[in-house]
Amino acid sequence: MTKTEWKAFLKSELESSEIKGIVDALLESKDDPSVALRASALVELSLTESLLSRLWRNKGQADAELTGLGGPLATFASKIRMAEAMRIIGPKTRHDLDTIKAIRNDFAHCHRQITFDNLPVAQLCRSLTVVYWPGIPQTPESERTPKDQFTFCAIGLFLILRERAIQTPRYATPKRTPIYKVRKWWTEEYPEPMP
Repeated sequence: MTKTEWKAFLKSELESSEIKGIVDALLESKDDPSVALRASALVELSLTESLLSRLWRNKGQADAELTGLGGPLATFASKIRMAEAMRIIGPKTRHDLDTIKAIRNDFAHCHRQITFDNLPVAQLCRSLTVVYWPGIPQTPESERTPKDQFTFCAIGLFLILRERAIQTPRYATPKRTPIYKVRKWWTEEYPEPMP
């Protein structure tokens, strides 16, 4: 496999079986940093897809410019801000995404051995909203660990944002669509932001 083919493979759409495998691996993993980084990467991926699905992409050429190094959507933080500005997410989801980003950064940039049970990380995890999705095993709230809270929230957000990206009709020629029609379509399609 060439380097170009490898990069194309890494950016290709995930199959349902791959998603199930990733979710199962996250739920079964004992390595906290791995869970934090992989789950956060999935959430960021689906957030990126959700944003790009609502933008005119010039046959995909704009993706690299928008999300690549130095692009306006290059960082997780900028994607979160843009998603809120575009009404893709609301304040509760913004809080959860900011918290997931903070936890990911703690695990990625700390030179100490930390776990989800460390008090500052555990407190952040406890503030996350758990979104259950059919087919994902549920843990009763009384038995839920901070790692469970983080993992369930991240998986739920990944699946919801991914579903929103898939269901969003793409603009083919936005320059030919009068703005009043776009506003009408937008308010009919998205009357309220995600909680």
